Amino acid sequence: MLRPSLALSLALLVPLAAAAAPRPFGSIEEFARAVGLRKGGWDTSIELTALDVQALPGADPAAAAGLKAQIESRARAGKMMHECTGAASGRVKLPGILLENDCTFSRLEGGKGRWALASTCKAGRDSIFNFVAQGTYSARTVTGRHEIDLSMNGAVVHMKAQTVSRFVGKCVPPPPVRIEVSQPD
Repeated sequence: MLRPSLALSLALLVPLAAAAAPRPFGSIEEFARAVGLRKGGWDTSIELTALDVQALPGADPAAAAGLKAQIESRARAGKMMHECTGAASGRVKLPGILLENDCTFSRLEGGKGRWALASTCKAGRDSIFNFVAQGTYSARTVTGRHEIDLSMNGAVVHMKAQTVSRFVGKCVPPPPVRIEVSQPD
């Protein structure tokens, strides 16, 4: 038999645990609205915390090594970026997360300053990736821990990253790329 003090403690903790659980959502757009993520400009820092790239059986190991070098290079170049959040046809940009193409969500939860999602996405003809992330949010800051498993170009990629995004107000899109072509004399 439970002692009254322990029974009372358990009775108080169960409703609190249920109230603190993140709420599930039906779409990424509903999720973004419900957790109050602002549309606009966010500065996001990214830290790649783990990376493993393995060639699939029968694939060229040199191609896998090249893919790993490319990912590491992009991670170094993209340690800080300015992003514009919002939704457009087929894609949703949240701070630190871009979801586009064909994604199916097995988890999409948020509330009480916490968020979590898990998805399987198709990217291109032969690429499929699993994405699991969770973190915290407030009106001006979003943090996340991300884990990605990706199969592409004859390789299996496993990555882990951490992001911190801060709302900066107006979205400033990147300047257009200017390409000059000179004609031979």
